[in-house]
Amino acid sequence: MIDVIIIDDEPGCVSNLKYYLGKYCPEINIVSEGYTVTDAKNIIKTKTFDLAFLDIELMNENIFSLFNDNKEHNFDIVFVTAYESYAVKAFKVQAFDYLMKPLLKADVLECYKKILRRFADKKNTQQTGNPDASNLVLRNGEKVYVIKYEDVIYLKASGVYTQIAFEHAGKIKSITISKPIGDLEKEYGHSFFFRVHKSYIINLNKIAEINKSDIVTVRIGDDLWIPVAKRRTREFFTFLETQ
Repeated sequence: MIDVIIIDDEPGCVSNLKYYLGKYCPEINIVSEGYTVTDAKNIIKTKTFDLAFLDIELMNENIFSLFNDNKEHNFDIVFVTAYESYAVKAFKVQAFDYLMKPLLKADVLECYKKILRRFADKKNTQQTGNPDASNLVLRNGEKVYVIKYEDVIYLKASGVYTQIAFEHAGKIKSITISKPIGDLEKEYGHSFFFRVHKSYIINLNKIAEINKSDIVTVRIGDDLWIPVAKRRTREFFTFLETQ
């Protein structure tokens, strides 16, 4: 069973979520509920659980204040909110999924499938000690590079080559390997990477700003702006809202 908590100050939403989880998600076990940020803090201190369904705006408080006190957390997060504008912040705290209110059965069931896959992967990693679960392993000739997924900033295509920019020891470094970006996208797909353009795959956790103009662009770090292809714009924002 996957033990979960629910923090939401809207009784109707809580009722709907509990209905969907109880009727269609047999592996989910609700161990506690709360309505405020204070409730969330108390539950985290006193309960053991695997995943939290969190509303964002809670009785004149914001759930993100919770993470000011708890930089590290050992549970997965699914945000349940009526606000699209918090998507970037959600990825900053490594949210696993982002459900929009009013809740739809199809969205909850899709989220449940992702939860099952995620916890199956975790169990497999614990049993096998497989380093590929958290690392990007790149082979280029006789050299092998092992980079943590979370440290990758972006991948940039250059013909049959791909440049991978990543953080290491507080600095940004890059390597170029002789493999097309499309092959890397298939081999190393991860929940927080998105192909925004035929030439770029970005780490959503590294987004600092999104500029919604005629051509949507995202700022990575201090001064790197990467375009989002027009044909990928709608999918990009949907991905931010639902991943």
